Amino acid sequence: MNCFNDIAYEYEGLNFKKIFVFKEKKLKKILIKDKVDKPEIDDVYVGKVVNYVREIDAYFVEFDSHMGFLKTKKEHRMGSFIPMVVVKEERKDKGYRISDEIYFKGQNVIYFPDDVKNRFSRKLTEEKINELSDCFKAYKGYLFRTESGSASIDDIKSEIEKFEKHFDSLKRNTSVKNSKQRIYRNDYEKYIVEKIDDLSEILVLEELLMAHREKEITFPNGMKASFETTKVGTVIDFDSYLYKSHKKNDYLEMNKELFNMVLDEIYIRNISGVVLIDSISINNRKEQQLFNQYIEDAIKDFGDLKFHGVTRLGFIELTRRIENKSIMEFKDEEILIDKLYLRINYLKEHASINCLEISLNPKYFTAEEKIKDIKKVFAFPMKFVYNHNVDDYSIKLLESIDE
Repeated sequence: MNCFNDIAYEYEGLNFKKIFVFKEKKLKKILIKDKVDKPEIDDVYVGKVVNYVREIDAYFVEFDSHMGFLKTKKEHRMGSFIPMVVVKEERKDKGYRISDEIYFKGQNVIYFPDDVKNRFSRKLTEEKINELSDCFKAYKGYLFRTESGSASIDDIKSEIEKFEKHFDSLKRNTSVKNSKQRIYRNDYEKYIVEKIDDLSEILVLEELLMAHREKEITFPNGMKASFETTKVGTVIDFDSYLYKSHKKNDYLEMNKELFNMVLDEIYIRNISGVVLIDSISINNRKEQQLFNQYIEDAIKDFGDLKFHGVTRLGFIELTRRIENKSIMEFKDEEILIDKLYLRINYLKEHASINCLEISLNPKYFTAEEKIKDIKKVFAFPMKFVYNHNVDDYSIKLLESIDE
């Protein structure tokens, strides 16, 4: 499988769509999304205000059969239809977080209809800013992103005209009774998407997914990292006992190496929210300052990641904007059933099957309903049994199933 610069491999299992993003043959991110169409961050909708809770000064807004939580300085009437944008996805026991400050996010520009002037990324040159200002002086409310610096004027204009049409549609639909529909979804990606259907390649990626879902991982230099998800956030602990280095007592260099490794894992696993990393204590104040500066420099190109310092106990404090679920948030049985479906599908293509006996570890007993889904998909009979002697599952080809 060839992994080119900024390319994503995408395939579908029983319940999920999975995307593996590579940059220069190096894995950068794994995304798991539901196959069913659900609201996503930056989606723009028309919603209906259905409730107001005075105690928390918040509205609840119904949109496309979902419920959104809205904190706003604006006042809305019960039953009114309002423009809204999804700013946080539904997670665990929390519903969608929405905003009534509308924006349309694109590859080159972000459109804020309520703004009266244009803004420009700090990374754009003065010459480029002057060019864009002159070309698009007839439009207001646009933030020209860094990507606009390398885009053609025609491409930027096409995106702007698309947003103008979407905003007109939004205004029309807010007055339509029982609208509650999606007006806009991002239709661009920052990478080339290549859909794959070769099951042998898919199973290689599945193993990669399972490796990065492990709570403990050992890096090539002997360093071990443990990932623990808590209600507060994600805690990452390190064991440097088997660390292989010629400078074993150089704690500054060890911490730099440690941070580089964990930064990769944060994005591969799509960890967001509060992230605490238990670094190796540095007693020298000057070296600690150098390490802090190293972290600032390492994350400067990651706009969604913020560094809040190192605590006295040596914890690196980070926060990352929440976008999509982490691959670690999905339940083990959800991931296993999806993998099992792919494995059975592989056998269907490469073996003659009369029937199957599948042994599952009893920890997957709660997946009973999802097992029924697998049985519905395949035409041949399957028998599921629970066995403490298997870690996840094992499959046996049978001539027939004894009742």
